[in-house]
Amino acid sequence: MALKAARCEGCGATLEIDESKESGFCPYCGMKYYTEYVCNK
Repeated sequence: MALKAARCEGCGATLEIDESKESGFCPYCGMKYYTEYVCNK
């Protein structure tokens, strides 16, 4: 499990993204994100 720092586009919170998962949800605002898209920004 590799974690990578990213920023939520919905609320601006700093997230720790698990790169082995395809998608996830921001624990602060609930916005769904796609790992590949968020990590490449």
